[in-house]
Amino acid sequence: MKFKVFISSVQDEFAAERRKLKDWLKGDSFVSRFVESVFLFEDVPAKGRSPVDVYLDEARASDVYIGLIGSQYYGRKSVKRGVSATEREYDAAVSAGVECWVYLSNVEKRDKKAEAFVRKVGSAATWAKYEGFPELRDAVFSSFVDFLDKRHLLVVSDFDIMACPQARMEDISTERVSWYLEMLHRHGKKSLPLDASPQKLLRHLGMLKGKYLTNAGVLLFGTKPQDFYYQTTLKCAWVEGTVYTRPFLDTAKFEGDLFALLEQGRNFVMSRIAHSRGLRTDGPIAPSLPEIPEEAVEEAIVNALIHRNWHSSASVEIRLFADRLEVWSPGHLPPDITIPELYKEHDSHPVNKEILKAFDKINVIESLGTGIERMIAACHASGLPTPVFEYHGSAFVVTILKDAWTRTALESLDLNPDQIKAVSYVKVNGWISSSRYAELYKVPMRTSSRELGELAHKGVFVLVGKGRQSRYELKSNRARIAPIAPNVEQQTKPQKNKGKFKANHSLSPQTTQITTIELSPEMASQVSPQNISDGAACVLALIKSNDQIRTHEIALELGVSKRTVLRYIKGLSVVGLRHEGPTKKGRWVFGPKSKGKRGTK
Repeated sequence: MKFKVFISSVQDEFAAERRKLKDWLKGDSFVSRFVESVFLFEDVPAKGRSPVDVYLDEARASDVYIGLIGSQYYGRKSVKRGVSATEREYDAAVSAGVECWVYLSNVEKRDKKAEAFVRKVGSAATWAKYEGFPELRDAVFSSFVDFLDKRHLLVVSDFDIMACPQARMEDISTERVSWYLEMLHRHGKKSLPLDASPQKLLRHLGMLKGKYLTNAGVLLFGTKPQDFYYQTTLKCAWVEGTVYTRPFLDTAKFEGDLFALLEQGRNFVMSRIAHSRGLRTDGPIAPSLPEIPEEAVEEAIVNALIHRNWHSSASVEIRLFADRLEVWSPGHLPPDITIPELYKEHDSHPVNKEILKAFDKINVIESLGTGIERMIAACHASGLPTPVFEYHGSAFVVTILKDAWTRTALESLDLNPDQIKAVSYVKVNGWISSSRYAELYKVPMRTSSRELGELAHKGVFVLVGKGRQSRYELKSNRARIAPIAPNVEQQTKPQKNKGKFKANHSLSPQTTQITTIELSPEMASQVSPQNISDGAACVLALIKSNDQIRTHEIALELGVSKRTVLRYIKGLSVVGLRHEGPTKKGRWVFGPKSKGKRGTK
């Protein structure tokens, strides 16, 4: 069975993409088997009919409508009034019941009418974002696979049990095999010896059938599965704000087997999110708690890697924003489960069963459908909202918010639009002052102070510091240890500018890993919840990570006054904390107090 495809867009903005897309649809060895014709308006000769009638009739007669939306609503040469040709074509296709796929180019800004068109399309068509033709091609390919699958035109075995004829045993990593055998023994599964050969392990797992390796064997134990399946690549982006636009703070493209991708993806996220001080319940030093629980991060990534549609050429993507984490996985849920059911107790509906079993044997994933429940529970335990599960085009997307202040939650507090914008601003920038609020939203300082005070009174913000140095932070982000953007030189030492204090509120990279502090046995015996306060414990952690940190820097990091820091330092006399050398260039040491001049800054 073949289908008619209609390509719609502003012609001059997408001239190259339109032509490349048509050539690919007609030339791809797989897709072309299902394509009868591809309509481009510029290819149709004049026939004495109105151009409007031609393209609208073709849109209604097509089986698949592909729309491209960029920065412009009208073309440069078109009449700029009324409904654009692209939107007319879309409306005609929708009214005729045509399958509609819309792809949004990753541009910095769209005009107002283009944005309105995007909102109109959002709930009525399959859509996805792309950057460059390769990503557009992959997105269209994924949509085609889903389209054919829904119509039962694809009759294939489960991907993971299919043979990979090109792969040989030399392509299997002996290191990964040894690691997996060790993990099996660690979890009490000792049916194979630790020195079992790769062939023996793969036959035991059902991943070596005759002389052929299965796809599962290649993806899990291959030295480089990307040599056989490019879509095994894991793409990660750390976004500066809340909108997926360049430039990014950091990007990474990881390769390797699925176990390695899980570890690399998890490390990418955990090393780039902020950490806050926990409670000192299990020891003298407060632990460092991530703003997104690691268990939820791991569940989102492992589910995306295991349950993805492997027939799609798209990769799993991790997108870390200022206010949320998104994990994109090509494909949809199995037909016997819906998104609303994910929020409730539900049965297991495994996809790629052999891959899932391999993870389950070493307790990386639960095969009984409890992974989503544990992800939700971990978020709730950290005070975060329930993760959001939804489709974006041909991808299944899990969104984990970094705090509970969603737009719905803020609107329930009866806040005005400027106050809601201020919360988004703080999520991106870390803090806001009264003067900055007044500057951003064009209000008097009196109004700025009152509206920020309301946000603090309602528990959204917390006031840090006094006088000109005072600022407001999200309450959940108080005293956090922020991550450091790679390749960006950070300053720890504050700078003075015209009498006003300006400082970078990020600690050095070493402090992002603070969980314990090594002290001598004698000192450790004196450090107990009764001997030092929570604040003193935080000061101790900061000094241990940077022995040249100054008291005003500690005050900024913890959001307290310098006098309070000095009180905490005095309370640390039980561990022999003292300062050596000049006030500005000395360092903190642990040991007996010197008999000379006191060196506290």
